[in-house]
Amino acid sequence: MRTTISLGGIVNAVVVDNRADRSVRARIRDNAPHSHYALERDDIAIELEAFRQVCLRVGRHRSWTVWESFGGSGWHTALIQKFVEPMRHAACDISSDCCSSICATCPSVRAMQIDFNDDPGSPCDWHHADFNLWTMQRLHDDQNFRASFARMFALAKELVTFTDTTPYEFQKHNAGVGPYSYWVEKVLKPSLGAFFGWDLAATYCWGPAAMHVLSRGTSAPYSFTEVKEPMRLETIDTTS
Repeated sequence: MRTTISLGGIVNAVVVDNRADRSVRARIRDNAPHSHYALERDDIAIELEAFRQVCLRVGRHRSWTVWESFGGSGWHTALIQKFVEPMRHAACDISSDCCSSICATCPSVRAMQIDFNDDPGSPCDWHHADFNLWTMQRLHDDQNFRASFARMFALAKELVTFTDTTPYEFQKHNAGVGPYSYWVEKVLKPSLGAFFGWDLAATYCWGPAAMHVLSRGTSAPYSFTEVKEPMRLETIDTTS
């Protein structure tokens, strides 16, 4: 049995499992666990919709090179490949399973097993980092992390995007301060500009996290978008 996993038209993995008594979900869980979690969790599907909107904003750049940190299961990698179609694309993750998933999802992408703080990076047009933990406090306190984060801006020519896990902590501890969007515009936006000299062009927020888009010398007004609808699971196609 051959099972194709697709979320919002993005094929993440093809599973081959010849045990006829297995359900489709069981085939995916046992053979492509990094794909399975996205099918089981609505918050992941909403995050993927947010990143789809980021990719649509970026547009097609077939001459670009993309360097991706925290490549994970390869969903972001697949979205970049589908909507941006870069000339070269490298994706890094500390997990060998994640690197294997990326290779299976996008064979044209160079997958590398490396920790973010050890990642030397490479000159690129777009650096994308899907952090599992990013806060201003960590940026302030963790010298190694700050150096690695700054390296993204030093090596990227056009665009830096990264996942910010602050909204969860903000909602938990700063309920009286105002909405997260206010904090972004009044604190994060000028701080990133002062630290790295880049402009915060857009933020896409989906509850527990957000994704920021930064560019060099943008003249467009800043935009804040709250993403509420998940990416639609279009097909789980099974053929014998």
